[in-house]
Amino acid sequence: MIDKKPVPIARCTGASDVKSAINFCKEHNLLFSIRGAGHNGAGSAIADGGFVIDLSTMRGVTVDPEKRVA
Repeated sequence: MIDKKPVPIARCTGASDVKSAINFCKEHNLLFSIRGAGHNGAGSAIADGGFVIDLSTMRGVTVDPEKRVA
């Protein structure tokens, strides 16, 4: 159903991985998309020929209510 093929996929396990992947894409002028839980049946979240930053293994969120940062 979806005929899009990303080139590399970064399977991130933490915030530092995400930051590194985004910086890599910026340095190399690459189109990228973010994969969260993988619930996009239409495939609009996949960068065809681009870089996918996969967050599916990241299962937790830390919230600082005083700083209002997640």
